[in-house]
Amino acid sequence: MFKSKLILGLSLLSFFQFSFASLHFGTRPQALRDIVRKSFAAIENVEPQDRWGFSGEAHYWLCDVNKYNLITTLIKEAPPEQTDFYFLDIGAGNFQWSNDLAESLNRSKIRPGATYHIIGLRGEKYKEAEIRKDGNCIVYSFGAFKIEQLNQELKRRNIDITNKVSLIVSRWTFKHLADPVGTLLQACNLLTPNHGILLCDGLYTYFEDVVGQEETLQPLEYSSFESLSHLRKHQTLLLSLLGVSFFEQDAGQAAAFMLKREKKEVITLKDVKYGKTIKKYFSMEVCGCQALTKLETTQWLSIAIHRVIFCSLKDSYLTTQTKVIGNNEEFLSWCKTHNLFDPRFSKKIWESSINAAKSSSQE
Repeated sequence: MFKSKLILGLSLLSFFQFSFASLHFGTRPQALRDIVRKSFAAIENVEPQDRWGFSGEAHYWLCDVNKYNLITTLIKEAPPEQTDFYFLDIGAGNFQWSNDLAESLNRSKIRPGATYHIIGLRGEKYKEAEIRKDGNCIVYSFGAFKIEQLNQELKRRNIDITNKVSLIVSRWTFKHLADPVGTLLQACNLLTPNHGILLCDGLYTYFEDVVGQEETLQPLEYSSFESLSHLRKHQTLLLSLLGVSFFEQDAGQAAAFMLKREKKEVITLKDVKYGKTIKKYFSMEVCGCQALTKLETTQWLSIAIHRVIFCSLKDSYLTTQTKVIGNNEEFLSWCKTHNLFDPRFSKKIWESSINAAKSSSQE
C-alpha cells in the first residue's frame, strides 16, 4: 500500500507543467563549480593518510552488508551470457577494498571464465601502476581522480562503464563533497539497470521549503556528529525522488543507505534545481571546502513531498539490532533472503571511524 501511494502521488505530478529542468551535474552553478575545483586542488598532492583519519579498508560493512555475500549474489543472478563484471569504490583510500575483492574473486569459482573489473578512485595522486592484471581480475587504481566530475574523468581514461556496474561502494567520501547530489546522480547511472547496487555511508544536502523549517541552517561543528542529524531527512527525501529502491540505516546523522537501480531510464532529479551554496557552512574544513548547497523544488513537488512521499516510507528491521527506513519491501526481502546482513561488526566499525575522525580533527 505504501509503495502504491508513492507511485500514485508522483504520477499525479506529471499532469502539471513545471518551470524547472532536471537537475544533473552539468547544471551546476558557477559558484559551485569553483568550489568543486578548489576542493580537488586541496587534496590532489597529499597522501590519504596525511589528511584523513580514515583512508580505506578491506571491508566497509556499509548497512551491515557482507560484501562477499552481496557480490556472490549479484554475479549468480546476472544473465548467464554475461562474462564481464564491474565493481567500483569511490574514495578508495589505499585501495584495500579493491585488492581484497580481487583476492577473494580469484579464489572463488562463482562464474568460470568471467573477468572482474575492480575500479578504485581517489582524489589524491597515486604513483603505482594504474591498471594491473591479477588472475581473473583487472584492478584499476586511479589517483588524482576528480570524483565530482565522475563521467568526464572516466571518459578521459577511456573507461566506459555506463549501465555496466554491479556494485558501487563509498565510505567517508560523499560527506566531504561540495556537490554530493550531482555526484550521486552520475554514480547511479553507472549501475546496471534492474540489477546494480550502490552502498554509501551518507551525504549532506538540504531541500529548501519542503520538509518543514523547524530547523535552521546555522554553522555547525563537523566534528560534532549529532549536530548534523537534522539533515538526515533531506537525504531520505533525495533518495525518494531518485526513482530507485532504497533503505537507510536508522543511525542518527547522515545515515548509511543501500539503493538498487530499477529502470534503464537515465536517473535525474526532475523539477529540482541547485539553489544557493552556503560557504563556510561547516566550521571544520571538509575536503578543502566548507559549503552546503541547497536544492530548490517546484510548488507542486513540494506538496507531493509533504502528502505522499514521507507517509509512504516504512520502518523495518533487518535484524533485531538494525532498524531501517525504506520504500520497497521486496528489496528488503531480497536482501534478507540472500543473507546479506551481518550486524556483528557495525558498532565496532562505526565507533572506530568516529574515534579516527575525532583524532584527525584534533591534530
